[in-house]
Amino acid sequence: MTLNQVIQRLQTIAENHRQINSFQYGAIADWLANAQPKAECPVMFVDHSNGNISTTQRLTTHNFNIYLLDLVNASNNAMSNETEVLSDMLSVAEDVISIIKSPDYENATLPWFSPGDAAVSMVVDDTTDRMAGVLIAISISTLFEPNRCQVPTL
Repeated sequence: MTLNQVIQRLQTIAENHRQINSFQYGAIADWLANAQPKAECPVMFVDHSNGNISTTQRLTTHNFNIYLLDLVNASNNAMSNETEVLSDMLSVAEDVISIIKSPDYENATLPWFSPGDAAVSMVVDDTTDRMAGVLIAISISTLFEPNRCQVPTL
């Protein structure tokens, strides 16, 4: 399974969730600096942090930071609204983790595995619009079959 296929599967998870309006992939800092995409909220933003290729375990592991963010209404009782947004996004995070760790994906034609726990943090961003939500740090592993015969060489 390629990185593109993993990202596509994450995008499908976001698009199928009724509390997520959009999916983004890339560098979170770049997205937050852009003033226009906030209309897409609530958003599931995936930032690939690093990874590992294990020839002994025959797995390629991708470490992702998945942000689930929504706008905070600052006009009326902002702290109450911020808590509501955090609560909603935590609920969505639980849904996303449940789907990622679902046996449906481990038994798929192109399987992936998500070993261990998913670390969750609450986040609040004040850079442009006031946004709040949840950061999920999660690993997704795919099968790696080292096969020198498949390498395109001259």
